[in-house]
Amino acid sequence: YNFKWNLCLVVNYIKIRINGYLKNINDNNKTIINTFGIKQKKIISFMNDNIKHKIILADDLITLIRENEEFVNIIRFAKNKELLSEYTLKENNFTIDLSIKTLDVKISDNFILIKYVVIESDETYEYKIELSDKYEYKKWISNNYKRCY
Repeated sequence: YNFKWNLCLVVNYIKIRINGYLKNINDNNKTIINTFGIKQKKIISFMNDNIKHKIILADDLITLIRENEEFVNIIRFAKNKELLSEYTLKENNFTIDLSIKTLDVKISDNFILIKYVVIESDETYEYKIELSDKYEYKKWISNNYKRCY
């Protein structure tokens, strides 16, 4: 017998409205975030100003990945801790390690606030996003592109 299995997977995700900012507190420079994104369990993904943002929430660690055609910036946050993060320029694959001291972290179901200092430049930042207008979706994924029922 020649059996072919059609494996199906249900992926739950929530489309969300995202408002917030990334602010350099030292010079009061603020990038406004106003977009839509996707939330899947403990991961939030969205695009803003041609930069992909991905926030990964773990128990004691938050990872923020910001990426566009020119750079990848991976920042790790843990309250009251200093952690190593990376900033990579894609053109020449040059990576700078940065020390990030997390001053404060506040997280709820619809709110994330992170205050941190980049040790090398002594600049303080505030990253804030609010999540609203949730729409739940289910997507069926099949291993052979057939519909799953």
